[in-house]
Amino acid sequence: RNRYQPEPNHNPSPSPNPSPHPNPTPNHTPNPNPEPSDAWVAAATSNPDDTLLVDIGCGVGNTFFPLLEINPRLRVVGLDFARSAIEELKANELYTMHEEQGRLHAQVFDGTCDDIPRAVTAVGGADA
Repeated sequence: RNRYQPEPNHNPSPSPNPSPHPNPTPNHTPNPNPEPSDAWVAAATSNPDDTLLVDIGCGVGNTFFPLLEINPRLRVVGLDFARSAIEELKANELYTMHEEQGRLHAQVFDGTCDDIPRAVTAVGGADA
């Protein structure tokens, strides 16, 4: 027997939500955080040779803050479903510093129903 097959009498309980996206978040407000300002977009697009990192599921920024410190040509858009994570991220003084430089923007984002944020599209998208 393949170790990944369920037991012969195994009867898993049905999923309470069998369809992947019928109504993922009934109380969701799309893009509850403001989009980046025109000044941020101007700063973020000032050098076309810069690299854009879109961190989906960024949490409080533990992945991208070290990268911003070692790469002065990096711009980051952090997206997370958890409003509390984005609020904590924005309370960090490093966030404020990098945002003022046009190097960092973060907002709440639900990939199942929100449009791609202006912070991503305004700078020409992201390279895969």
